[in-house]
Amino acid sequence: MHGVEREVWRGYSSVPLRSHRAYGPLIKAALTLLLYGSFKQEAFAAPREICPARPADLVKNIYIFNGKPEEEIFLAPDDNRAGGGTYSVGYVYKMGRTINIRCTYASGTVTDVELKDKVDRCVVTEKKPTELSVRCH
Repeated sequence: MHGVEREVWRGYSSVPLRSHRAYGPLIKAALTLLLYGSFKQEAFAAPREICPARPADLVKNIYIFNGKPEEEIFLAPDDNRAGGGTYSVGYVYKMGRTINIRCTYASGTVTDVELKDKVDRCVVTEKKPTELSVRCH
């Protein structure tokens, strides 16, 4: 019998039964989506905190650079008014460069973080009145 579907009676309802060959393309598609999703999971993840946490040492200043901090190419936020802290940075990666973020702590410690994987946007916010935070996605 070469038919893909045939009707089988089970109790009081009719349930279509398919040959195992008919499920092949469905299984392949499901596995492809599952594997693709696991590789792309980072793209859908929540934006991550960039400045490393330092117990009892708050982030006081954040600088975002196009390239290495030594090149001193500072980026300005999209909205330069008070409280504007969104930086569109995707174009930097299209130029073959990376984003670097400098985190300056209350103690004077400075940490530079290079974002090698492409991000489209970084947002600087006040976690507390005396502490800044930056997240990129």
